[in-house]
Amino acid sequence: MLRRLASSCFRHPRRVLGGWLLLLVVAVGVGQAAGGTWLTADRLPGTDSQKAYDVLARNLPAKDAQSDSVVFSPVAGHNPAVTAFLQQAAQVPGVVTVGPLQMAPRGSPVGRAELSLAVGHPAAAAATTLEQRARALQRQGVTVAFSGDAFSSGSVPSSEIIGILAALVVLVIAFGSLIAAGPPILVALLGIGVAIPGVQVLSHLVGMADFTTQVVAMIGIGVGIDYSLLILTRYRTARAAGRGHHDAAVEAVGRAGRAVVLAGATVMVSSLGMMLIGMATFTGLAVGLAFGVAVAVAAGLTLLPAMIALLGDRLDAGRGRGRRRGRVGAGGRVGGGARWAAVVTRRPRQWALAALVVAVVLAVPFARLHLGQPGAATDPAGSTTRTAYHLTASAFGPGTEGPILVVVDGPGVTRGGAGAVAATVAKVAGVASVGPVQTSPSGRVAVFEAVPTTGPASPATEHLLRHLRHDVVPAMERSDGVAVHLGGDTASSIDFAAYTAQRLPLFVGAVLAISMLLLMVMLRSVLVPLKAVVLNLVSVAASFGVIVAVFQWGWGTGLLGTSAAPIAPWIPVMVFAIVFGLSMDYEVFLVSAIRESWDGGAGPRLSVITGMASTSRLITAAATIMVLVFGSFATSNLVALKVLGVGLAVAIAFDATVVRLVLAPSIMTVLGKWTWWMPGRAVRPEAPADELPKALRPRAGSSAAGSG
Repeated sequence: MLRRLASSCFRHPRRVLGGWLLLLVVAVGVGQAAGGTWLTADRLPGTDSQKAYDVLARNLPAKDAQSDSVVFSPVAGHNPAVTAFLQQAAQVPGVVTVGPLQMAPRGSPVGRAELSLAVGHPAAAAATTLEQRARALQRQGVTVAFSGDAFSSGSVPSSEIIGILAALVVLVIAFGSLIAAGPPILVALLGIGVAIPGVQVLSHLVGMADFTTQVVAMIGIGVGIDYSLLILTRYRTARAAGRGHHDAAVEAVGRAGRAVVLAGATVMVSSLGMMLIGMATFTGLAVGLAFGVAVAVAAGLTLLPAMIALLGDRLDAGRGRGRRRGRVGAGGRVGGGARWAAVVTRRPRQWALAALVVAVVLAVPFARLHLGQPGAATDPAGSTTRTAYHLTASAFGPGTEGPILVVVDGPGVTRGGAGAVAATVAKVAGVASVGPVQTSPSGRVAVFEAVPTTGPASPATEHLLRHLRHDVVPAMERSDGVAVHLGGDTASSIDFAAYTAQRLPLFVGAVLAISMLLLMVMLRSVLVPLKAVVLNLVSVAASFGVIVAVFQWGWGTGLLGTSAAPIAPWIPVMVFAIVFGLSMDYEVFLVSAIRESWDGGAGPRLSVITGMASTSRLITAAATIMVLVFGSFATSNLVALKVLGVGLAVAIAFDATVVRLVLAPSIMTVLGKWTWWMPGRAVRPEAPADELPKALRPRAGSSAAGSG
């Protein structure tokens, strides 16, 4: 089927290219007309904080609005300019309420007022207006800083531009030709050009966060170039063997295309697995990524044969130089990939042990992973939110920036139950103060704030919340005849971390199981898929270990311009889904080549060497592009993007080096013929054709271990 598709595309290149350009124009037009409908909030089903929000939404909508604040310093208790600013702020569209100015205790010249902003786009517009109006006060020497999500700011690197530039450089080096580097980039650009408008249309059917298109573009460029690189490399190899353009293109898509389909399917499985988290943000991201990868696969399988037909001999430029670097050549000529593979497979057990030691050392910190929201303390230096956090924490106490919202519901409220709850909470160790009780018009719901003595990201605050829920609240509910729910940003962040951690095993287990079954069917082996999922977990664990050491423990955060903080709960989900999918790409590329050599009659060791020789440069080039793209996120001034970028870059680099160049070939060499064992199928006897080219044999007098 793939061969027929390639032949048809090769024979009608202008129709294929014209069809994709037409699809691009239609997609962009429809996408612009439809626009994107993005999520402004998400839900945490079944959590106590979500129950608190639901009660407030029905009874006290103003308290369900986005809670922010404005801080002034230095300021006196009666400052006419500040009073006028607060009065004007109350009239700004999108501002629900503005609280009175509260002065810090102990004579500190810091004042603070609470703001409630409408949820969604009105909050962003209101935040912009408030910051503009605050400049008049700032010109008078008063520092004005705002806290809250609506005022958060940070730069997102242009990963698409970085990816394209990195790909161009790497592909020119890999192919030795600027013309040969063009088709993979064109395939990637056309792919994301169609995928992103498609995601905008899908956002009307499936709830998606506004960053979905950025992630789809980033991954779409990566896989689009990866898949094209694999097919084009196979085409150039076939041309080097003397095949014509048509036959070489058909062979490339027929053989490498199968690996592309399998690799794309595994990326889609890992992406769609995020739906098991059970949150709309992850579900929308999963659908968007799967769609983007599907478009990249389709573009690679159809556009490349068409461009091969159009470019012809011009794609062969620089081919001779790369050929010797790839395959185990005739006449005993071998490249660096083959030589390295021969070294590793000569002593596979020792190399595997050394690689595992490296992996364990990197992964050890993973055992101390602490999920939580980093908080405004790690926002970009000089940002209004970070300034507000430090002013508030120093003058009012660290817990002021993360109060716990206590929602009291039930008939007991009318009998003084809310006041009794507030009095009880105020006496709990770890609570600095409680605010005034506000009652709904019906009198059945009341709400007040409990301010912890510690900051929002502190483990002590998390311990306090759990103590209140498990020990204090049940007793109050029994004695006062009310239902009590604890919400607010701090409680929601803690619940989000617990909710994600609870569902991670299901997500990871499902992705591993489905991917393993898919690989078993496509590769006709049991041990190869098992090895693949285990080694991918090794890569992920090493990545998480580096994340914890650098960002949670603070090793090297000074170089990255941030400080130690908990790891955002969505980071492990994103890192696992992306890393697992991309590392499976590299696994499929390598194992498909090894399987092809094995099916051609080579023995266990020679097939591993041949497979590594033909894919080592391919995997290195593909991984280098992704490491540069992901590494660019470390330049962001948003700590969450720094964590994501470093984690992904480390995982891909580790997978392309330690795993693909050492662990995978070592294990397959040790397994020998049993690598390809499948129930109900006879294992092929050891082939005599496992003799290495002379250039790869150990020198006389050197120790050579068997293939084991």
